[in-house]
Amino acid sequence: MLKYSSYQSIHMNRPTDVNRVSLLRSKLFQVLAVITIALSLTSFGLMSAFAASSNGSEQNANIPLQIVVASGDTLWTIAKEHKPKQMDTRDYIEMIKKWNDKRNSSIQAGEVLQIPILAD
Repeated sequence: MLKYSSYQSIHMNRPTDVNRVSLLRSKLFQVLAVITIALSLTSFGLMSAFAASSNGSEQNANIPLQIVVASGDTLWTIAKEHKPKQMDTRDYIEMIKKWNDKRNSSIQAGEVLQIPILAD
């Protein structure tokens, strides 16, 4: 038996021009939505990058200096070299120990220590 018996039955299942227009509108809307989201994410990333770079001078006090312990170094010599002039060396040693999660003052050559940078 024939699937289509008349011209009308062949073309009944095809989308009309109204369906095509609504399909094009929905595709256009999807493309515009994707472009809008991409642009907003990009602009947010750029704003974050510029905001972080403008606040960099205020945050430098929280960024530690990393040093590698040389043979013969002690926390006392390292603290005397890097501490602010008005600060007591013992207090600075305690700060170094806290930054590096150390319970005692022993250090070994080759160990990497984070040294807090404080304003004089």
